Amino acid sequence: MNWIRDWVADEIVLPFIQQVKNRLLNIKVTLTPTTGRITFNNSEGVNTEVTRPLMVDGVTILSPKDARLQLYSSNIGYLVIELPPEFATYTMMSLQLHAFIYRKNSSFKALYSGYTYQVAGGNARWVNVGSRDIAKAKAEFETVRFARKTRAGGDPTDDTHKTKFMLIIGDVDTNWVYGKLALVNCMFSHQGHEVNKWDTGWNMSIVADEDIDWDDVVVDFQKDLN
Repeated sequence: MNWIRDWVADEIVLPFIQQVKNRLLNIKVTLTPTTGRITFNNSEGVNTEVTRPLMVDGVTILSPKDARLQLYSSNIGYLVIELPPEFATYTMMSLQLHAFIYRKNSSFKALYSGYTYQVAGGNARWVNVGSRDIAKAKAEFETVRFARKTRAGGDPTDDTHKTKFMLIIGDVDTNWVYGKLALVNCMFSHQGHEVNKWDTGWNMSIVADEDIDWDDVVVDFQKDLN
């Protein structure tokens, strides 16, 4: 019966092992350091993406998956960036915004930083915030408001974990013509910096003045370089 054993080994087992080996050797592994995402691409063009947290000594750096916006025409109003709805307070963060604007000398890159602070028994709010142009923008994009509002159904007198934090960039007449906008290489630290709190859940939109209920919005800080 040795011939059966040899036939199985030669015709089934060895070809199977060789096929597995070839597939493994043909896998291309790509690491994107800024996001921590690893992509596996095999010879058949099938991609598998794996995300790993970049957390070192209480600091997380990532590019949120859904903190981006593509526009395909003129869009006039404020750029409103809403932070994830269930994130933790007491987080110190630095957010980097890349913006392409389809107009000469209007594209820009900027850093926005702040701390989502919660007083015991009081309201959560932005503190120690700031903004900085990395690539110089036109003045129309240089107005930024660090804002917050109580979510629908929340108690205005007790907004623990009911406060929506936002960045409001530009002004009512800002034209984000064909804008391509994304947050990249953002840093989260101190407390509540886990990747699952920041990797998804963002919302970016252009909002006209009449669509913002300013009576319900608290602006903790405004910087206007005009």
